[in-house]
Amino acid sequence: MKRLLLTAALLGSIALLSTSAARGQDAIHYFDRKTKKVEVARGTITEETPAEVTYRPAGGGKAAAIRAADINEVEYQYRDNDKFAKLQWTRPTNAMRRARTDTKPADRKKDLETALEAFQELAPLVTGNKVWSRHVQFGIAEVLALQAEDDPAKLNPAVEALKKFQAEHGTGWQFVKATKMLVRLLELKGDEAGAQAAYAELADNDAAPKEVRDEFGLLVVRYLLRKGKHAEAATKAKAIQKGLAADDPQAVKLKVYLAACDIGARKLDGVEKELKAVLESGADNDVKALARNTLGDYYRAQGQGDKAFWEYLWVEVHYNQDREEVSKALYYLSKLFLDVRRDPVRAKECLERLSDEKQFGGLEYHRKALAEKSAGGQ
Repeated sequence: MKRLLLTAALLGSIALLSTSAARGQDAIHYFDRKTKKVEVARGTITEETPAEVTYRPAGGGKAAAIRAADINEVEYQYRDNDKFAKLQWTRPTNAMRRARTDTKPADRKKDLETALEAFQELAPLVTGNKVWSRHVQFGIAEVLALQAEDDPAKLNPAVEALKKFQAEHGTGWQFVKATKMLVRLLELKGDEAGAQAAYAELADNDAAPKEVRDEFGLLVVRYLLRKGKHAEAATKAKAIQKGLAADDPQAVKLKVYLAACDIGARKLDGVEKELKAVLESGADNDVKALARNTLGDYYRAQGQGDKAFWEYLWVEVHYNQDREEVSKALYYLSKLFLDVRRDPVRAKECLERLSDEKQFGGLEYHRKALAEKSAGGQ
């Protein structure tokens, strides 16, 4: 039944042309892969799918599309001078922006509570509009997810809210983001099988847009590698690779994953050259973090601990935006600081950092760090 609901949701997309006459200029906040910065595209959104958002640019010009995976936030606007509705949107939106950058737990807690209250107040006011209603429900689910990261007691309600959003709102750009948040919470709960199932559900669903299937297929490959299932990971990666254009951003990441599969299978010829080529390319920092860690794995497999040390350190210092890659780098740095650098103090510091529940909770290397600290009586 779940599969049927998901398929039905993904088959459709919300066409917004019928309401565009009432709309003002929407604002799409997204990460631009060319400028490497967060940009804002303004215009009138005409269509949304789990893969992308299409809009007519302000001032005219051809319709353009932005990948859903790159979108941080969308501000929907209207031309009907409904001041009340605009003010209601401002309160939760601003509270969420503050919460994402708050450095003090008390401030974050307060801003998340404000955002949740504001979204809940807004919910009954937008029930007549599918787009706005979906966005409010996503806002509520996102707040609950962020609260759950700080308070484990709120994990179950947040998971249920995200599952409900998935079942009811599978046509918008928020769908992929909601799925990633759901997986993050399932990992925090220690439900690794549930997290993997959430990825596989989309990766293998023919009703999902190809871009979505590919993105989640890569996450399945990552999971299989983490579990040491290198042959399965290679088969999945090669299947995805066949349908990708050479300039597709995912194609470079696949090269790294396939190199990791070769390392796991002890097929080391050419791996170093392949990974260095990725590092010298114009790949995003998250791909370079993956490549550096994989190169570290290669050097460890070759018994070159000192070279491996510098690759992991590079990730920890320079490419630390991906918490899973950072957790892996810290774990192996804790080993290499001890065995290669003969620095037990720094080794312990890496293990302590990796034990941070808020930053790394639910991840494999976090669990390993806790187990090793417990075994060592720390």
